[in-house]
Amino acid sequence: ARVELLGGETLDASVVVVATTPPEARKLTGVETVPSDGVPNVTAWYTLPAGVEFGTGKRILLNAADDAPNAVVPMSEVASEYASADRALLGATFLGEDALDRDDDALREDVRDALTAWYPERGFEGIETVAVDRIPFAQFAQPPGVHAGLPDPDDPDGPVVLAGEYTEWSAIQGAMEGGQRAAAAAAEYL
Repeated sequence: ARVELLGGETLDASVVVVATTPPEARKLTGVETVPSDGVPNVTAWYTLPAGVEFGTGKRILLNAADDAPNAVVPMSEVASEYASADRALLGATFLGEDALDRDDDALREDVRDALTAWYPERGFEGIETVAVDRIPFAQFAQPPGVHAGLPDPDDPDGPVVLAGEYTEWSAIQGAMEGGQRAAAAAAEYL
């Protein structure tokens, strides 16, 4: 197989493994069954004031009342090395298109309001934003029946193999399974 690089250079290979996002894999290979509809995710990272512990243990806090945020994870209680010694680190997840366009302050206020509703006896006024990661295509959409139409690793023409969750299901396990199947398909060309 011949691969053309961005600089115009070409490489010849016994097999090409396409291990990229679903939209890019679809564009590169022309395989129409690679999913093109994605689900966005915003993960925002916050710290509490120095010396304030979150104190919920290793629990994922799911928001049953609202979707802003969908969940809060006390990262420093799960793995203390993720945060400085005197600051609690929280990760808050927002799913859907709306969160992509909201500014950092509005997201922080949503988290503060949710935490205050869950723990009214505690104050969260001092919560600070560390970073906000906006991912427009966090995973491919998985409506009922989508999995039956996903591509096989060897669906592209020639010695080209698809390697990604989009050959299985959109999850870490799907990515690992897809990678194993891609390795087996690539080995057929070697």
